[in-house]
Amino acid sequence: MAALTVSFEECNNGACQTVTTTLDTTTTNSGIPTSSEQKVQPTESSQPITVPDAAPTFTVLTQYAAFPDDVKKAFQSSVDTRFKAATEKAGISVAVYQDGRLWEYATGNAKSATPMTVDTPMLIRSVSKTLIAPLILKQIETGSYKLSDTISKVLDGHPAHNLVNSNFINPEVTVAQLLRMRSGLSDYGEDKDASYTFVQTSESWEPSALLHLVRSPYRSPGDYWYSNTNTLLLGMIAEHHGDQPLNRLLKQTFFDPLEISAGLLPQDGAPVNTARPHGDLRLWGGEGFGDLSEMTISWLDDWALQTNRTTWIGGGVVTTAGNAAHWGYELFSEAGRALPPTLRTQLLESFVGGPIPMAGAPQLYGYHITKLALELNDGSSLTMYGHPGSGLGFTAILYYSPELDISVSILANSHSNVRGGGPENTALSQATLYSVLRDICLQYAITANN
Repeated sequence: MAALTVSFEECNNGACQTVTTTLDTTTTNSGIPTSSEQKVQPTESSQPITVPDAAPTFTVLTQYAAFPDDVKKAFQSSVDTRFKAATEKAGISVAVYQDGRLWEYATGNAKSATPMTVDTPMLIRSVSKTLIAPLILKQIETGSYKLSDTISKVLDGHPAHNLVNSNFINPEVTVAQLLRMRSGLSDYGEDKDASYTFVQTSESWEPSALLHLVRSPYRSPGDYWYSNTNTLLLGMIAEHHGDQPLNRLLKQTFFDPLEISAGLLPQDGAPVNTARPHGDLRLWGGEGFGDLSEMTISWLDDWALQTNRTTWIGGGVVTTAGNAAHWGYELFSEAGRALPPTLRTQLLESFVGGPIPMAGAPQLYGYHITKLALELNDGSSLTMYGHPGSGLGFTAILYYSPELDISVSILANSHSNVRGGGPENTALSQATLYSVLRDICLQYAITANN
């Protein structure tokens, strides 16, 4: 029996660890790995997907105005300086959006011998989480359910409703606790075993399959504990009350009205030019730094779609930096159109408790968004609303500054936090992205005041 030992890079709160597992790569006629362990079967009476919707296209939907030339020059210089200093890297794409004005810039490679461009789509990982809370709040506003409702109540009638009455999914957890990551529910991805792999390689897929992967008993709700199971359940709630797959709800509610191009894998197809993920090949049985997707071709037919069966709304949104920055502005700015003022205020006042370490910086956590006090090099500080993301070959951040009224997105198709170890390591990482963010905000503050 053939077997492949691989190590997954698992990241929560910006802290990464290596999880090693052995995959049985003996294949059936369909090319899907087999396993002697119990496989996760689709829930009865559900409608699992076998063919995703069409992949998003990234043609220009809006004619954006430009920033002044001196501002654009300062932005590009900041990116080039930080990117050049990184020794292990693939590509980077950066965008700044402000009320109809957009600056975009990309450098490096999307894949071997293919340059990164501003139109190259990338996975934005946990930045995807900024999409689910606004959708939930809009459903609550229409009276579909309440923040205080339990998941047992809001999923009543769902084909997977029986799964919330177990030792692993607490039926008394409320929607508000899910939104704030205070449910006490364990992460469904903590064990990357054969059942986890089966979800990725099965002939069909549905979100509830991930609930079967929760293996640790839940804690009492109340304390902050980052877990993608919260996001999964919120996505299932949104689908249940929206009577549509989540990708179509997002398109109908946000993407089309705001003229934003984005897709949700695996319910949407992956664009053929999606940037390839890069990172430490040693985690996958290889050597050095390179394209992670090339290490899985023996057991994954479609890397982007299949690996994102185990991320979905927790990290499976694919878009460009320009579209991400546009989304951040529409969500967080007073001039944004994603939410009415009352719901935006509710979102921005959702933070409870003290700062938690996330992506190397202390941040407050609210309804699937963070609040960061960004210290600039001149000693000043800015309030930033957004979310970081990382894992499986991608790193991303999206933040909006109310003081500057700009939204900044920075996407990279590499994830190298675990390589090199000490501070001498110059691999492109989330620290690099935050440095670019600081530079851009400072440069904009300086040029805007001149």
